[in-house]
Amino acid sequence: MLALMADVPLAALDDEALAERARAGDDAAFAALVERYQERVYRLALRLSSNPSDAEEVLQEAFLQAWRKIDTFRGDARFGTWLYRIATNTALMHKRAARRRPTESLEALLPQFDESGLLADLDYQRSARADELLERASWRSARARPSICSTRTTAPCSSCATWKRCPRRRWRGSSRSRPRRSASACTARA
Repeated sequence: MLALMADVPLAALDDEALAERARAGDDAAFAALVERYQERVYRLALRLSSNPSDAEEVLQEAFLQAWRKIDTFRGDARFGTWLYRIATNTALMHKRAARRRPTESLEALLPQFDESGLLADLDYQRSARADELLERASWRSARARPSICSTRTTAPCSSCATWKRCPRRRWRGSSRSRPRRSASACTARA
């Protein structure tokens, strides 16, 4: 059947026929489906996320998921219904992830300059808040990185006076896996 539809223009085919061709590996058929549905899926994503940049992310992720899962489209429902369900689930997952990782814009916290290039106002509370946000982000990223030290320290290491986790403290694993270090060498300084 696909051989008979090879000479038919893509614009003349209905959604299910394009989905069948995309399932067979026709990239142009999936591109035609993207062109047909991108505005509608974007409006749906914008309604669910209320943010244009998030809606664009949801749109991209929804079409990526549709491309990956085109083999699971059985044709029981219309292609548009199947795609809208993917977009809705993607938008809901995006909102759920955003709730877990709240973001705060740093634009309002940046210093303001006048036309001559001089600092317009010195708002120390605003700059302190920006410093606090940046420090919190660096602590989060440092906490996410694996460390060889199993103790979380809130005080500086007694050997090197750094605020990082000191590898000379308690070691994870057995004593055989522990590398040999001299008593005076602290690698947290390096």
